[in-house]
Amino acid sequence: MRFGLILLGLQFCFNVGLFAQDKNTHFSILRNDIIRCMDKKLDSAFFYAEQLEKDASKSKRPDYVSIALQYKGKINIRREEFSTATGYFIDALRIEQARNNEAQIAEIKFMLGYIFYLMEKYEKSKGYYQAALEFYLKNKDSLGMAKTYSHIGNLETSREYCENRSIPQKAEDYYLGINFYKKSLEIAHKIGNKEGEGIAYHNIGNTYRKLEKPGLAISYLLKAKQLYAEIHDTNRLMGLKRPLSMVYSMIGQHRQAICELTECIDYSVKNNQLQGIQFLYEDLAYIYERAGDYKRSKENYVIYMTIRDSIYNSEKTHKIFELETRYNTVQQEKQIMKLTAQKKLQRAYLGISVVIILLLLGLGYFIYKALKNKRVLAERNLEIHEQRLVQLEKDHKILASQLIIKGEETERQRLARDLHDGLGGMLSGVKLSLSSMKGNAIVSEQSAKEFDHALNMLDASIKELRRVAHNMMPEALIRSGLKDALSDFCASLNESCQMNISFQFVGAFQRIKPELEINSFRIVQELVNNALKHSQATELVVQMIQEQDRLCLIVQDNGIGFGPEIAKLQKGMGIDSVKSRVELMNGSIDVASKPRQGVEYTIEFSLL
Repeated sequence: MRFGLILLGLQFCFNVGLFAQDKNTHFSILRNDIIRCMDKKLDSAFFYAEQLEKDASKSKRPDYVSIALQYKGKINIRREEFSTATGYFIDALRIEQARNNEAQIAEIKFMLGYIFYLMEKYEKSKGYYQAALEFYLKNKDSLGMAKTYSHIGNLETSREYCENRSIPQKAEDYYLGINFYKKSLEIAHKIGNKEGEGIAYHNIGNTYRKLEKPGLAISYLLKAKQLYAEIHDTNRLMGLKRPLSMVYSMIGQHRQAICELTECIDYSVKNNQLQGIQFLYEDLAYIYERAGDYKRSKENYVIYMTIRDSIYNSEKTHKIFELETRYNTVQQEKQIMKLTAQKKLQRAYLGISVVIILLLLGLGYFIYKALKNKRVLAERNLEIHEQRLVQLEKDHKILASQLIIKGEETERQRLARDLHDGLGGMLSGVKLSLSSMKGNAIVSEQSAKEFDHALNMLDASIKELRRVAHNMMPEALIRSGLKDALSDFCASLNESCQMNISFQFVGAFQRIKPELEINSFRIVQELVNNALKHSQATELVVQMIQEQDRLCLIVQDNGIGFGPEIAKLQKGMGIDSVKSRVELMNGSIDVASKPRQGVEYTIEFSLL
């Protein structure tokens, strides 16, 4: 009897062990499925992560619940849904804090730092990175320290995207980032992590490139290239070639720069990695131009324009289709919500009638209150969908505005060409004919004076015609770009007005998107014309600051500024037109003014 009980107890313990082992195996399989689908099948990966979370919750396994939440957060990072990803990592952080698992807490805080870095929230990102770094330093986790120093370096060198930074402040940020990269490099070298060393050399070299120190940049980038080749990291090696080609071009080694870019393009085409390839052709055209090979520069620029226009048209069609689809979907959802709400109300009223008959009046009252809460929730959901409809209509208006502005610019260009080439040519021909007639005809002194006066008026008409055509579509803007167009514009105004107008350029000039060039010129043109009409200023400065990833335009005068009648001034000065163009190009505008201290307009656009 006792022996039988002992055998039964042993069998029970054995079955419990098998059950626990089966559960761990099940969780491991789900985790492997998530990892397998992370690269190309995000929806499947998210499905497995939800299944892992559900099963782990039923089995009361908070460790796997935390793992599932972290994977869901990583999936949403790849979807660029950063707010949702933050929520999943915060939930995982609470679980690990309850378990007092310091290692996992540090990893989650590191990921939160990375998410806020992607969201361009500098202070929050740095706070979480530093919290993770404290744990790694305390526990002498070399790999954790190396990766955290590297990410903090990325945060410092990208601070200009989170905050408005002046050029000296950017340089300070870059040197601070280099210090963190060097700390990461030192640790990676000690532990023999060649991948970490390569990334650190890459980051340091690229940052020196931004600081326009090609001599320092080239040495670090070449070390990174050597390490990537040793560990056969082809993707990072190809990613290194673009900044390396820029540095080669900066030091005048154009042939080597062309070689690096050509290899990168060939690899991208061969492996069907075509996203962003148009910018490689643009860089190649720029380098050929600097090398003096204008024919090949033109050929590569044509390829760049062809790919860019193809992508633009495809994106525009896709965007219109997406807006229409979203609009129709919201309309259908709204109808479904209304029908569902009506159906729920009908069932609710029937249920209330049955409950009142079968149960006590008090129980019926509580059920009625619950149903009423559901109705309020349904109404709130309807309000949310209506707000989404309003947003869709706003998107339609923005798209329509973009098309209108593009049409206006096309018509301006056509009219300018017709005026200059058609009417301008005719007037010039008339002038030549009249001049010839004057030389061959015998006229009185009085008639000669009148004839000369007529020729002078004809000259003035031709000049006025050319000025109008130039203002409608400056030839310098099309041929040479925004810098020369603004310079010519300011110079022409100096000749015809009493205000002293100067143009200043800072940075490294390169051509940008035609749409951005045209809209930038129109913005400056509108602001300068407003100043001429309203500011009562004696001096006006137009500044253009161009960097690798940013374009800044500043228009500043020493006029009367904004006084008590600011609203009236703003309405009369065309600020709405300027703001519309800035908004369409995803830029930002800042207006600073005080009475009798002039006005300063600062407009910024991202070039990424």
